[in-house]
Amino acid sequence: MTKKSILSSLLSILTAIVILVALRPFTTVSSQENQASSDATYDIVLTLVKLKDLNGWPKGGGKDSYSGQPLDIENYFGSEASTIDGVAFDIHKDKADGELVQTKITENGGRLIFSGLKAGKYYIVVNKEKSKLAGDQMLGDTTPVPLEVELPVTKPDGSYFTVGNDAVHVYPKQVLKQREDKTSFKVRKEWKGKKLNSITVHLKQNGQVIDEIELNDSNNWEHTF
Repeated sequence: MTKKSILSSLLSILTAIVILVALRPFTTVSSQENQASSDATYDIVLTLVKLKDLNGWPKGGGKDSYSGQPLDIENYFGSEASTIDGVAFDIHKDKADGELVQTKITENGGRLIFSGLKAGKYYIVVNKEKSKLAGDQMLGDTTPVPLEVELPVTKPDGSYFTVGNDAVHVYPKQVLKQREDKTSFKVRKEWKGKKLNSITVHLKQNGQVIDEIELNDSNNWEHTF
């Protein structure tokens, strides 16, 4: 083999080594960045959005670009959208009726934070019994379905939402209705003349009969509407 051939072979080997050395660190770093630490914890920031109705939700047809980032409520949900304070949410591990991890109530703009959560699947569910809505409003018949979140949540750039200002945000939607004021009326028949076998009492609202009851010995001649 000539000196020229030996020199050419050595240069080829050195070039291959340099390329491998240059590539190796980048491959290792990429693998580590995409692996969540088993000791890491995550936050979920929930904001409860009040809508007039739920028609058109969830968004479809490619219009929904939400991926976990904070949203401007009016810009995203519409000018009539607002937030709701006083609604309690439970967060459960693994399934909707699984281990209860935390219970929080929305405040200061319909927000609450579930913090210190380990990696895994969680379900967020409305707790009507612990909700404390102010005024004459109450939760509508349609409540947000259990919201499923699997932590960590990946950002569009491939990194993870974490905690604090870098936490993932979720926006369940709710319709409210007016609380109905209810009262009761008790009626009792007291006989001062000839006693009949029964009588019928009509309950009217604005001149229209809305209920009726037959009073007799079996109900002790009394009833509460």
